[in-house]
Amino acid sequence: SVTIGKRRYNYLWYYPTTEENLKELLTDNEGYLHENGIPPPLIQRNHIDELKMNAQRLMPENFLEAVFKADTTMFQPIYDVNSDRIVFNNVALIGDAAFVARPHVGVGVLKAAQDAISLATSLSECHTISEALTRYENERFQAGKRAVTHGRNLGAFIERGLDKPEDDPTLNLPPERIIRVSGRPYEHVLEQNL
Repeated sequence: SVTIGKRRYNYLWYYPTTEENLKELLTDNEGYLHENGIPPPLIQRNHIDELKMNAQRLMPENFLEAVFKADTTMFQPIYDVNSDRIVFNNVALIGDAAFVARPHVGVGVLKAAQDAISLATSLSECHTISEALTRYENERFQAGKRAVTHGRNLGAFIERGLDKPEDDPTLNLPPERIIRVSGRPYEHVLEQNL
């Protein structure tokens, strides 16, 4: 809505946790573990209270209103998916079915579109489905692996709680580079040496 007072908002907070705590966060009041994400109404109240306490402790003052006025809170675990293959017989995996890079990479929709274009082009230009799928896999497999690797590097910075990305030079994440590469296809980042 564009009407003041009727607008909706969504906020996102990447918050590292342990495997043990993640299981607790994804377990409802009945003791059922929702491994891929717990429906918001089933989140235990004590987890919402803890989230708000952590927000008060960690977030800048101007972000707190979003947390405290939210009608609904959602938890979603973040996983990497790094496939060994993206073509099986006459089946091709594209987008998140092929590779899932952590959302802070910012390329999920772009990667899915590039996969779809590559697959469509391969199918229209090759003489057989087998040839088209081989071409598609050759074009898109490494791009998916690189996106996952880049996401893991960004995640290592976030999860380790480093003060600055450049605190660990092995991550190759000076702030200027993070800004340059955010939301770009990772193969362009490599090609252009960004």
